[in-house]
Amino acid sequence: MEFDVAHLARLARLDPHDPGLSGLSDDLRRIVGFVGELTSVPDRTPEEAAAEAASGAGLDALRPDVPAPSFPRAALLAAAPSEEDGCYAVPVAIEKGVAK
Repeated sequence: MEFDVAHLARLARLDPHDPGLSGLSDDLRRIVGFVGELTSVPDRTPEEAAAEAASGAGLDALRPDVPAPSFPRAALLAAAPSEEDGCYAVPVAIEKGVAK
């Protein structure tokens, strides 16, 4: 299976001439091949999945869900580049559908 990497790059708003995209076709071929292998994974009906979850099967490897102390909010906000109303302030990365 071949991919038009330049077309995909334009759709993703990437420079189609970027040298970093040279191996993308091989990467995409491997990803699509892996996704194709997923069809061989046995699937379960919702009833089978619910019965397994209700039985607790496979949960013995998980730790107990017990509340534990967390970091103090002031210490976390002290490391934040910007803070607003007691929360991290995150700059706008995408505006009106155009990546900056």
